[in-house]
Amino acid sequence: VPADWIKLSWHSRTASRFTGDGYGYGWFMRQIAGEAVFYGWGYGGQMVYVVPGRALTVVMTSDENGPAGRSGHRDDLHALLERIIEAMKHVREARSN
Repeated sequence: VPADWIKLSWHSRTASRFTGDGYGYGWFMRQIAGEAVFYGWGYGGQMVYVVPGRALTVVMTSDENGPAGRSGHRDDLHALLERIIEAMKHVREARSN
C-alpha cells in the first residue's frame, strides 16, 4: 500500500455515527492520552491501534460473539490503550532522569 494512500486514509472524512470519532478510509481517529490515535474496529472488539507519535501499534482480540459498542467493551479497550500510552510516557520520563 503506498505511503501516500495511508496518509490520505488518516484524514477525517466524516464522523462516526457510533462514536462521534473521526472516520477516514477505513480508520477511526481520536485523541487518547494526548496522542493522535488511528484505529480499525472489527466486530466484537477486534481492534488495531496505530499511535504514530509513539511509534506504537497495538492489536487486541476479543470475544467475537457480541457487539463491543453497546456493551461498553470498546470504551474499555480505549481505556486500556490509554494506560499503555501513559505507561510509555512514564518509562521515557524515568529514562531521561
